Amino acid sequence: MHEINTAVAAYRAPVLADALKRLSAHNAAGEEYLTDVIATFVAEGRRVGAVLADVAETAGVNDRVQLAEAGRLLRDRVLRHWMRSGVTVIDPAATWVDVDVRLAADVVLEPGVQLRGSTSVAAGARIGPDCTLTDTVVGAGAIVIRAHAESAEIARTRRSDRLPTCDPVPDWTAAPRWVRTSR
Repeated sequence: MHEINTAVAAYRAPVLADALKRLSAHNAAGEEYLTDVIATFVAEGRRVGAVLADVAETAGVNDRVQLAEAGRLLRDRVLRHWMRSGVTVIDPAATWVDVDVRLAADVVLEPGVQLRGSTSVAAGARIGPDCTLTDTVVGAGAIVIRAHAESAEIARTRRSDRLPTCDPVPDWTAAPRWVRTSR
């Protein structure tokens, strides 16, 4: 196994400030090195530790290709969390869920879904395909298809709450003249 220093460090501010005052430039380059603080802490018997990290978590982002790769890794991690929590994601590659979104168990996310901001989706709801919901609350059992909503509340509707539908004319002979067609 190879180890590298990703140059990510965490210090208590007063302790670091004191150590920085004691850095020395007595080396071949004549420079002060922040990493020398670790040696100072070890010499003083202070607690020093390292954290093992996945190489993908410490990768740099220097261009738009790397930014897209970092976004994909974040998307995959967030969706993996929700799927392990009981959410069905039909096509993870075509689904985006922001880190602040809250999903209940038994939610189904179809392809083309983007859940952004503080959106929350209650148990049994089905979202998608092709939905973008931002800061939206979706009620239990609601079905949302091809919708774009921002700061909205979407509740489940009962069949009797829907708009009336037009029923076909039961008897063509009794229909008004303008409804009849010639055969």
